[in-house]
Amino acid sequence: MDNLKPVTIVVIGPTQNGKSTFINMARSLSIGDPTPPAGEGEGSLSFTMACEVKELLIPRTTYKLIDPSNGRDIPIPDDEEDIFGLLWKKKRYQVVPVGSEKSPVWLRIIDTPGLDDSRGLDAQHIQKVLQAVVKEPYITGIAFICNVNNSFSDGFQGIYEYYSQCMPNLMAPGALAVINTNFSVTTWQQKHERYFEDNSGTMKGNKSGRLAGALAEHANTLRLSSGPKSAKEMVVEERRKAFKMIFHKDPVHFFIDSKPDKRSPFEQMVSRNAFVEILNFLSDKGAMPTGQMNLHKNADMRAVDNELAQLLFAAKANWQTEQVSMQQLALNNGEKVIKTRTFMLKKISEEKNEIDSCEKGLARLDNDTEYPLTPNITTHDDISTANRIWKGVTGRKFRGTRVITEHSVPRFFVEATSNSNSSRWTNTSSNPVHKTWRGEYEADWGKIPDLAARTYTYNRYWYAEKVENLENRISKARIDLLEYEQRLAELEPVDSESESPESKRIRVLNGLIVEAERLMKSLSADSVPLDEGFDELAQRRYRKMPSEINQKDLHELIQANSPELAAEWIGVK
Repeated sequence: MDNLKPVTIVVIGPTQNGKSTFINMARSLSIGDPTPPAGEGEGSLSFTMACEVKELLIPRTTYKLIDPSNGRDIPIPDDEEDIFGLLWKKKRYQVVPVGSEKSPVWLRIIDTPGLDDSRGLDAQHIQKVLQAVVKEPYITGIAFICNVNNSFSDGFQGIYEYYSQCMPNLMAPGALAVINTNFSVTTWQQKHERYFEDNSGTMKGNKSGRLAGALAEHANTLRLSSGPKSAKEMVVEERRKAFKMIFHKDPVHFFIDSKPDKRSPFEQMVSRNAFVEILNFLSDKGAMPTGQMNLHKNADMRAVDNELAQLLFAAKANWQTEQVSMQQLALNNGEKVIKTRTFMLKKISEEKNEIDSCEKGLARLDNDTEYPLTPNITTHDDISTANRIWKGVTGRKFRGTRVITEHSVPRFFVEATSNSNSSRWTNTSSNPVHKTWRGEYEADWGKIPDLAARTYTYNRYWYAEKVENLENRISKARIDLLEYEQRLAELEPVDSESESPESKRIRVLNGLIVEAERLMKSLSADSVPLDEGFDELAQRRYRKMPSEINQKDLHELIQANSPELAAEWIGVK
């Protein structure tokens, strides 16, 4: 693993939807099997109660069936009737890797507690997930596990929305992998039977490959040419539609049986290839640095921070009262410009805080972190069912063109790939003015084009408006800062040796007041940077009840953010 960059994914999903089973599937394909199996829950209870990191080395290869008696490859038919009628129940075949020149994947899986838990532990479990994530330098992808036989519950919807706010790049449609588990070959076959019953007489032509049989089938298939081409495609389409109707987003859906029948080589091959497809999708895109993620506070966190903000507000009021008294004493002692000096110092500190805050925001947004847009644009559905039959009979190659347009961002990029040796992109071009990309492709005789393309941009383009706003705020703050510094310089200078006790006290109080205002703004925010808002101090604070927050927590907060002021606070409070 020394020469490999780890691919770190977080496996998230409701309780009893197959997270641990999916991870155990990954273990079964790994080299060396370095980690113990993930425990699997029962009923509505989650077995996984803490986040665990499992490191696996997985070959990046697809799998095929061979006849062990002669070593010959077993061709996999395109037609589902042939699959279920001729291949599914054959037990004499053997599953073997196809082999690949690509390096294996160093996969780091963060196994998380099940959410939508019947014991009401979701808030605790989410905190455990964030505790595990914040320790990582980056996260490559999210595997969102859901049982294909379950609807998207209210709890599932809440989980999805929460993580979308915390990790927007990873939950974008072009990045998120929605993994529908429990999609067994038996389920697939049942869907196939139902589909054919609903379309009796359709797609049931002469399978001999003769021209007469193909043309007879031609008329029956025309009305289906715009819809799903197989029962499996029908399931995918139905699931995508259901997801999009609820979440208004259309990520990539994968379907897998993480516990295929060990007696069925075909089921084993299908499941392994489904996992490799998921692995490739999660590996072949940019990662999101943890420092660019957000902590979206839940109700318990907001209650704790509100209590701390109230303590801070009371402390600030005391410091302001003290400051007024010190200013009056300084005036009585002949320091005529003390109020003006105090005002200038406060404004200078505020403008510096504004610049610092905006620069941190720019660092999180104005960068080359990938923001996925449209996922897995395939050519598979570009060819109608009737056209597939006609081209197969006449011996012509499939050729086509894909045009991709993205108007939502100033710039976008396309990664075009081929999923097989029998199809290829022949020419690609882009037009930045019209925000379009054009790809021409072809496939070998009798083969359906199996090509893919995905679009993405970078944070600086996706957040272009926010970046511009932050840059404008920095420019304004720098102008104002210069003005206040010049006005302060025009006042009578005061060195540290000649500074009166009252003036020193005022300066310290001024720093505390400005810092209190900054911290109160952070505490009252619903969302803050994850690495800042969920550090060890915050994690300790969030383990408390709101009624347990006290002056010690307040001092620790100031100590962590401004140690110098915290030291002065001892003599001021």
